[in-house]
Amino acid sequence: VLVDSGSAAFTLGSLAVGTAVGSILTLGVIRAADRFTRSALVGVLGAAAFLTLLHRALHFELLLSAIVAGAVLNYASPHAMTTLLEENATPVHVVLFAQAGLRIDLIGMAAHFSPVAVIVLFLARFGGMFAGSAGAARALSLPHPQWRAFGLVTQLAIALSLVTRMHDTFPEAAPLADAAAGMVLLNLVSGPPLLVVALKGAGEAGAQDEGGSRAAA
Repeated sequence: VLVDSGSAAFTLGSLAVGTAVGSILTLGVIRAADRFTRSALVGVLGAAAFLTLLHRALHFELLLSAIVAGAVLNYASPHAMTTLLEENATPVHVVLFAQAGLRIDLIGMAAHFSPVAVIVLFLARFGGMFAGSAGAARALSLPHPQWRAFGLVTQLAIALSLVTRMHDTFPEAAPLADAAAGMVLLNLVSGPPLLVVALKGAGEAGAQDEGGSRAAA
């Protein structure tokens, strides 16, 4: 079992499993996404189920392996993955948000953290993203540096998984984990409106529709 081989073997094994699963998806199912979109989606779901069963047998780090598999898949075939997600956005989002909602205990969270802590964490995260994205955009002479952080606010699946892992691994830090979960929810709720603000501020909101209207005229 990988867990018994030490932390280095545990981490490397998790990375290897994720890389292997991502590579198999890239070489097989996703390559056919243009023709067989539903089959590709079934393949991704099947790979997720296979990864879960393999985790139960080998006890590697499931979250790390899943992240690596997704990164390999996105790097090797970004357009196919984008097409797959766009054409199946509704069922994917229904499952994702339902699963996320099942993992959130709002009453229990509210009993263990202060709203002030959630707001402080939210502002600290946003401040860091704003400084980093604006500074990088200015250094690279990219347009609209002041709006870029507004499109990076939303969090959900991986963030909630990390918060859950923090809560389970460090029970003494449960109040901090609950506050972090509250921050994730605040980011989830505020992210879409802030993205709209960013698109309008950068002049990109409605640009495609206007371009299409001009072309039609």
